[in-house]
Amino acid sequence: MRACEKHFPNKIGAVTFTNAGVEEIKKKISETTGDAKDVAKNVRTIHSHCYRLLEIENKQIAESNIKQFNEAHPEFALENNRLTNQDESDDMWRDTRHAERLFAEMQINRNRQIPVEKWMPDVQSIWRAWTEWMRDCNYIDFTGMLEQVLEQQLCPDIDVLFVDEAQDLSPLQLALMELWSERVTQTIFAGDSDQSLFRFAGTVPEAFINLPHNWSHHLDQSYRVPTAVHAYAEKIIGMSKNREGTTYKPVAPGMKEYKGEGRLLYCLSPDLSLPGDHMILARCQYQVKRWIDVLIKNEIMWHNPYRPEDLVWNPMLTQGWIAARAYCDLMQGRDVSANDFKKLAARVKPGFYKRGMKSLIKNWDGKERIDIFNLVMLGFTEEFIEKPRPVGDVLKLSPRIGSILNKVTGLDALSHLLRTRPRVCVGTIHSIKGAESDHVWLDTALSPIIWREISHSLEAFYDECRVAYVAATRAKQTLGLIANRNWSPVLPQT
Repeated sequence: MRACEKHFPNKIGAVTFTNAGVEEIKKKISETTGDAKDVAKNVRTIHSHCYRLLEIENKQIAESNIKQFNEAHPEFALENNRLTNQDESDDMWRDTRHAERLFAEMQINRNRQIPVEKWMPDVQSIWRAWTEWMRDCNYIDFTGMLEQVLEQQLCPDIDVLFVDEAQDLSPLQLALMELWSERVTQTIFAGDSDQSLFRFAGTVPEAFINLPHNWSHHLDQSYRVPTAVHAYAEKIIGMSKNREGTTYKPVAPGMKEYKGEGRLLYCLSPDLSLPGDHMILARCQYQVKRWIDVLIKNEIMWHNPYRPEDLVWNPMLTQGWIAARAYCDLMQGRDVSANDFKKLAARVKPGFYKRGMKSLIKNWDGKERIDIFNLVMLGFTEEFIEKPRPVGDVLKLSPRIGSILNKVTGLDALSHLLRTRPRVCVGTIHSIKGAESDHVWLDTALSPIIWREISHSLEAFYDECRVAYVAATRAKQTLGLIANRNWSPVLPQT
């Protein structure tokens, strides 16, 4: 963080793709300067920068008002969850509705700055409907934020610019970064073209490779990947021909990160008994759901801290889980926060509270912590307080959360489960980009549609090599390849 030696933290601009990345950069600036993290106010995601520069209100974001668009244009009715999906995978294995396909192609064309007159007629049609609706309602979509900032030549008040994961910039985003680069004394683009995964969202890996620059530095030493995993990963990425061909060395003896040579395993299932943390990765979301079912059957908890908005992947963040944890805390003599207490109260079953209690607590604005001695005053019955009960007898839980928690007997064991951070992360490969784990277990299957795509297109094949390469290089000790009939052709079997 040499920039911290010459510039005030609030004059350091940084762009990254995730909120986790934002927090990581802010933390590094804070540790270097001794200032609070919030001082680095120009460390943001690219859309957050644009949102701030355009002084937009939340209610103006088009993607938050899809229902209204569907009412105005039923011929192009959209499903909101598909518009914000960060994974290419599901749309490639299942039939996506016509409207979503058109919408996705429209956004790709805009991100690649392809003139509208060169779009397919159907895509032009949804573009006209979408833009007219946004204009009439004074809305703006996420891509439009980038377009407007570029058109208006707006730039954050910064002296230097750091662009993280630059290989994932679309041509539109890259044009915006080049604009900002003209307004600062120095710009650093950090990225790895071998890890460019988002062509389906408009990214063009070759754009980063061909980025004009007067200085470059290639990191030639890994601080994560052991020798055995490195050798296998190099086989994968070596099949891709449209790349820079940079090389790096694996973690070596004598380095503090060294944990041995690592190992490559061909297996039928993950060995989760190995000490350390684990990651189960799959190409598509439907495969992830299958692995979650396996974990539930074996009473093993999971999470995905890199995709906290997906509650299927993060049961510990659900309302029911938080309510159950609050119940255990109260029954064991610990106090709970006002927010957790409200979640508990909302899920208590009839018979354990007095009439009017839920309305009282719903409108209650207290912020103090709650302990078991406050419960009677707040409308809970003596039956709720007198003795601990199975959590499913006291709280209304979803079938999935109930199936997990109701298997646990004893308050101590339940409390331990509710409070312990899982050792297993599950997710698609796209969801964990930038993450790492001691042991990575990779589902080697590909969906039929991805198979077809990579069979007919070298570009798609090379992109699939990048996806597999990213998955493999998450491993710090073990890379386990889980055998499957539809073994991906980009994963060598020897």
